[in-house]
Amino acid sequence: MVQQAKGVDIDRADEFSRRLLDALYEMGLMPLSLTERPASYDKYPKELLAYLQSRPGDERSRVEMAFQEWQAWVLRKPKYAATKSDAYPAVMALGQWMRDNADLFNKATIRHLRKSFYGRTYAYLYPRLDQIVNFKDYCHEQNVGLDEVPRRQLPAQMDNSETGQRKAWLRAVADKGFVEVHFYKGTERSRQAIVKNLGEKYVEPLQEEAMTFLLNNPHYFDKVFRKDN
Repeated sequence: MVQQAKGVDIDRADEFSRRLLDALYEMGLMPLSLTERPASYDKYPKELLAYLQSRPGDERSRVEMAFQEWQAWVLRKPKYAATKSDAYPAVMALGQWMRDNADLFNKATIRHLRKSFYGRTYAYLYPRLDQIVNFKDYCHEQNVGLDEVPRRQLPAQMDNSETGQRKAWLRAVADKGFVEVHFYKGTERSRQAIVKNLGEKYVEPLQEEAMTFLLNNPHYFDKVFRKDN
């Protein structure tokens, strides 16, 4: 049964939240740590919600107008310039999902999302970022398996001017085979934290999500590395 809270379809609100955050992280427009100023966690989601709240028309035309205007606004962001071609499919998919679910965006849902997106973003980021940083430290400290990785060019959204050791393991974390072999071993501390704070049943799905997130967003790992070093 679909959960309801004061006129809000919680299940679909959760799905919208996840899809929007997936797209924003692929665009490189969201925080790289858990200690940034609060506005950095919900700036872009709240802007989309503001468009949805203020545009006239029936459900579908209002959603279409809001998404097109938000998309035009977000595409101009300088941080996004290096990743447009790679991330844009996620933006298009988000727009199509919103059109298909236009009835979701009533006043109650928009109000609920505006009030909850800071927490939603933090909850989305924590298990992913904590594991990615843990894995980064593991790769850096252990210097593991870099000879396993083909010497191909780094993904376009990463800095191909890098040389030496840094380039070697930035290439490694963009390689699916390397990540699948080493991610579990490299995130022991994060797994223990998940068990302690959330419970054993969350370890496997959150680890799978974090690994998928890393492989889909190698530029994010690159930025985490640069921020922490």
